[in-house]
Amino acid sequence: MYLTNQELTKINGGALSSTINSMTKIFSFFYDLGKSVGNTIRNLFGKNYC
Repeated sequence: MYLTNQELTKINGGALSSTINSMTKIFSFFYDLGKSVGNTIRNLFGKNYC
């Protein structure tokens, strides 16, 4: 089944779920980055390298 350009412009929805998914990935990235930086700082000041 193929849709014409006019029919494609009438499709609603889908944007909210992709927006939520991308926001979740961005939050997860910064959360993991913060954990990594925090662990590095703790290991450097605690002189615990392993």
